[in-house]
Amino acid sequence: MKFVVSLSQKFLSVCILILSANLFATQVQAAAKPVVNITSPGGKAVYSQSAPVTLSATAYDQREGDVSHTIRWQSSRDGKLGIGATMTVYLSEGEHTLTALAQNSRRVRGRASVVITIGGDVDNAPTLTINSPTNNSSFDSEAQISFSGSASDLEDGNLDYGIRWNSNIDGFLGTGGNITANLSAGDHLVTASVSDSADQQAQVAINLSINEPINNLPTLTINAPGDFASFDADDVIIFMAAADDAEDGDISQNIQWHSNIDGVFGSGANLSAILTAGAHVITASVVDSQNAADQMSINLTVSNPVNNAPVVAINSPGNNTTFNIDTLISFDGDATDAEDGDLSSNIQWSSNIDGFIGSGANISTMLTVGTHTVTATVSDSSNASHTREVTVTVEEPASGGNQGVATVSWVAPTLNEDGSPINDLSGFKVYYGTSASDLSDYVVVNDAFQFTQEIADLEQNATYYFAVTAFNEQGVESEYSDVTSKVIN
Repeated sequence: MKFVVSLSQKFLSVCILILSANLFATQVQAAAKPVVNITSPGGKAVYSQSAPVTLSATAYDQREGDVSHTIRWQSSRDGKLGIGATMTVYLSEGEHTLTALAQNSRRVRGRASVVITIGGDVDNAPTLTINSPTNNSSFDSEAQISFSGSASDLEDGNLDYGIRWNSNIDGFLGTGGNITANLSAGDHLVTASVSDSADQQAQVAINLSINEPINNLPTLTINAPGDFASFDADDVIIFMAAADDAEDGDISQNIQWHSNIDGVFGSGANLSAILTAGAHVITASVVDSQNAADQMSINLTVSNPVNNAPVVAINSPGNNTTFNIDTLISFDGDATDAEDGDLSSNIQWSSNIDGFIGSGANISTMLTVGTHTVTATVSDSSNASHTREVTVTVEEPASGGNQGVATVSWVAPTLNEDGSPINDLSGFKVYYGTSASDLSDYVVVNDAFQFTQEIADLEQNATYYFAVTAFNEQGVESEYSDVTSKVIN
């Protein structure tokens, strides 16, 4: 017996050692098990029997990290539900203890549990949160305000899309989890509301202050013309200005121009205008989008210009020239004006004996017998005028004596020396003399369409030689034609 007792005591000691070792191992295992956290559903949640239940949990191990994929779900009423960090299930009616179990590679398990109730017709109200803006925020009236909210329901899930936003001042603002809106000035109570499929509602409100912004005045500068500049009444005056606004930017196109004499005469940053004579106060003004205004004025003097009289000249015939009666006399003149330019076509020709005889730079006419004072007169657009006179004597041909007449005819040229057509033919010169090598006398024909000329006062019983040249509008003269001769009887 003693031996047995002694042996039993030894065995008892060994067992105690083994039990102590097992207790140590259990403590090590307890310290190393995964930590499980159920994120959905919440504790004491109530669902209708037909509603899906979303199961979601996380599991973390000190050595191995995330082991959520090992989570096993089970219900105290429905048994095993499935494996995974997240799943959706339908549960039987009644109270369920839902357990999520996770294990590491060492087969050490962690768990977490939550109690929910599945009822026949129970529907949970949605939850709603306004994320931004924060309560009692302030904004300017032109600011675009971003509204953000979150809504969910145990039965319907995410309801962000159904959030309705309203202001007590501006009314309905929009629908959705994220919207932007511009609110009018004032103190707003902005309400977010949402309904689930069973018409259960949630509502949250925040206060916002919307302030009228401080509007800066525009600035305007006249760049041209300078202050106290002077112009003639027919001058085109260039006006230039620039306008800028802190809120609207460049508003130069809105500038209005006004004269105390001529009134409003244009708009824009740049324009040109002709003003009436007088002392002008020119005002440029501009208004921004908030009806704030700026203006600037300058002084201008506009004077009636001094008109220069035109100048007329008689080129031919020469003064105190004598012609036989029935001779077609060519009159040539030109006229210019500082303001109006070339007025040659406006020349008026008159004789103190025959009266008005023609108009234009070149005319041809026959005058009655007598000593004529032929006057060339021209007037400009301001009725200033100028005259020139030439004395021309027209006689009956002498009877008998030694005076003779020759009539020269020619064909007008049509081409220049380079073969190009003549487009500016102006007239002809008829040269003559008693020697073919000395054609010292000539008559000018200032008419491109006159092809015959009578030469009077020639010595009878003498041989005269004749040649014709042509000249253009620039006075460039051609070579002599072939020389021809005639004995004057």
